[in-house]
Amino acid sequence: MKNRYDIKTNPPQPSSEQIEQHRDFDALLQAFEQAKEAAPEPQSDAGAWSVERPQRPASGRLRYLAYAVTSAAAIALVFWAFRQTRSTVLPVPVPPTAQLAEQLTLKAPLPPLDQRFERLTVADAAKGEVLHYPSGSEIVVPAAAFVDAKGYPVEGAIEIEYREFADAVDMFLAGVPQQLGKHQNLQSTGMMEIKGFQNGTPIYLNMDKKLEVSLRGRMAVDTDPKELGVYTYSTQRDAWEYQGADRIERLQETPTVSTDPAEISPEARQAAEATLAEERPQAPIKPGIGDDMQVFDFDINLEEFPELAAYADNVEFIGPRSALTPATFDTVWNAMELTNKGNSTYELQLIYETPEESIIRRIEVYPAVASTPEARAQYTEQKAQYEKDLATWNASVEALALSQETDTLAPVALVDIVNYFSINRFGLWNCGKPVEWAQSAVEAAFVNEAGAPLELAQVFVTTSDQQLYYSAPSDASNTARLQYTTTEAAPTIWAMSADGGLWVANTPNTPEEQSQPISLKGVAVPASERDFRTLITF
Repeated sequence: MKNRYDIKTNPPQPSSEQIEQHRDFDALLQAFEQAKEAAPEPQSDAGAWSVERPQRPASGRLRYLAYAVTSAAAIALVFWAFRQTRSTVLPVPVPPTAQLAEQLTLKAPLPPLDQRFERLTVADAAKGEVLHYPSGSEIVVPAAAFVDAKGYPVEGAIEIEYREFADAVDMFLAGVPQQLGKHQNLQSTGMMEIKGFQNGTPIYLNMDKKLEVSLRGRMAVDTDPKELGVYTYSTQRDAWEYQGADRIERLQETPTVSTDPAEISPEARQAAEATLAEERPQAPIKPGIGDDMQVFDFDINLEEFPELAAYADNVEFIGPRSALTPATFDTVWNAMELTNKGNSTYELQLIYETPEESIIRRIEVYPAVASTPEARAQYTEQKAQYEKDLATWNASVEALALSQETDTLAPVALVDIVNYFSINRFGLWNCGKPVEWAQSAVEAAFVNEAGAPLELAQVFVTTSDQQLYYSAPSDASNTARLQYTTTEAAPTIWAMSADGGLWVANTPNTPEEQSQPISLKGVAVPASERDFRTLITF
């Protein structure tokens, strides 16, 4: 029998207007219930074997069917819209479980002197921002970088709490974990602590995002940048964990040391120049080619000589005509090699090689550029910068030479740098390298100024040439095992008693002087960080 109604079982996807029209599920359900009440109930006879259904008018049957189809379509629309909303607006959050477990709270030994955090504001977390710290450090915050404790994206304004530790005093006053034999002691070239909040509630970094940090710091002039790494402190493991290599930029500023070049021997200066040879600035090329110079025309591989890249294709090589002979031009050379000898000097090798003979002609050559107004202006600017860079380099050489040559405790030569690295969570971050300890440690005893033994909780040690401090627990016998670095600088020693008292050594002590008990004097807790620095500076 042919169907009287054409019912489509696979209707097309509803339009956005239809979805909006039927988004109120309660209203649709009410309409459906009203349709059920309006429809006639079927009649039946419980005692009969068969039921004869009365014939409804065609218009009633159509109306009943229309109610059913409309209600079913409306329900389908509602569930389709609900499913679409869930898939696009409500993503499944990823809780920052690991970051929750690594939340850090440092315990300052002298709370009144603890360094305060600087509050930096990101106006719109959804857009990101570049934050600037007073020291010159920068933090690049990407868009959508933060989540809450449940993993949902954080929007709107957020606050970053940030502070830096420039030296051992900063680290000690903040309570940075550096216990001898328990933590990996690092000679620091830059350390920071960073946290995030929104309306006082902690927030966390999105697992797919990183903050790019440019951290100002300092390092000794003889430090090899290749030895520097980036470390983060793990509260769960109570240890510094290596994260990757540190990338640094050495700022062209004079090292913080005063030297007298007259006290430096030629041998010491030569050794220091060799150590810092790779850091010597490259002199700019003065435009122009003299009449007494010969131009050598050949292609230059800028990947092999990157120091010439600033001149693009305008650089040529010249050599004195007096060093050349007619044979130089008459010979058909079949090979040529160029070697950088340093200080804007190169060696050109012209090679003629056959099975019977081999001739090599070596010529000292120099880069040159044509004398154009643009080239002269560039040279003037580059020369001023070169002279400044060269003065800084010479100061570094003199400082290094003096520190290596003298038998006295020379002042430390430090240069300002920028550490570049990425962080994937908030917490404590340190740029530096592990310390090389001496072969033996010293069992040191401590007495007051009257010679009576002292009961101390922890002893702290730092040296002027090591950007670190460490703490050594004092045992029941009133001694502490102290470790010294391989440098000759005298350490500075201070201590804390169990009742919070502060004790400071009367004089610096070298490892050779540890056969006698170390004399400490009790002092009041200083009123400021500057006063504390004065106490432990000799």
